[in-house]
Amino acid sequence: MPRRIAIYYFSGTGNTRYVSRLLADELATSGAAVDLFAVPDILKSHNPPRTEDYDLVGISHPLHGWGAPRTVYSFIKTLPRADAKPAFLFRTAAGRESLNNGASSPVISALRKKGYRVFYDRAFMMPSNWVVGYPREFAKALCNAAAAKVKIMAAELLEGRERKVDCGSFISRLAYLLWHTEDFGSRFFGKDLHATKKCNRCGKCVRECPMSNISDRNGAIRFGWNCVWCMHCVYSCPRGAITPWVEKFVVVKGGYDVTKLVEDKSLTGECTATGAKGYFERHRRYLDDPEL
Repeated sequence: MPRRIAIYYFSGTGNTRYVSRLLADELATSGAAVDLFAVPDILKSHNPPRTEDYDLVGISHPLHGWGAPRTVYSFIKTLPRADAKPAFLFRTAAGRESLNNGASSPVISALRKKGYRVFYDRAFMMPSNWVVGYPREFAKALCNAAAAKVKIMAAELLEGRERKVDCGSFISRLAYLLWHTEDFGSRFFGKDLHATKKCNRCGKCVRECPMSNISDRNGAIRFGWNCVWCMHCVYSCPRGAITPWVEKFVVVKGGYDVTKLVEDKSLTGECTATGAKGYFERHRRYLDDPEL
């Protein structure tokens, strides 16, 4: 059983952070010492992570266009070299399409080159924070399902059990190609953002942008070309002052806050067949089976 575990997470709107904290708590309950690190904090500090202090290393991230955000690859480059150190991955996404299964291959390859042996890979379906939000009961049900699945994941990690996603080389290559398209588009999305008249220049977006892509210059909030489309600035602005000029359709109406969703006592997370038709009912098995 690994005694010391590090989990490095990247989370734009909170979904991945939520699951990472659930996992850290569950591992700690089982007796492991767990440290959580936000990837942007590591990158901004310019101090390489000390993975040699840990028996097991985990990396978690959301899916951005069928792949890991550029931030994750930047982080992996900072990792010290290891000698077959055991590692695990997990990712969050708003769907369970087969293309999503190709997201881990390039991340695993990058880690392997650094000397990390990824033996565990898992995906969590979480509420949508892009284009169209999910009905709130269904969204709460996904959060509840994540909590149940994390208990199994923690036990499997401590046992050293292998879990891998085999999607085939074609899916992996197609997902990687599509990811490059999204990654290219994310830079343009960043330039499409602006701060409206509601902005009081509190500086929250400047301080918290994971890519340091936002600045306060010449009396105005400016956006650069290094955006990764994480949506953190859009949803976390206290005054709702950050919005795209053109690509308004990608912003969920009413915003997105997974913490408020989880803490909303009026939601039970009971997602019945009558309240989850079509696309949502397709995920009934995922909701009901914690092994998935």
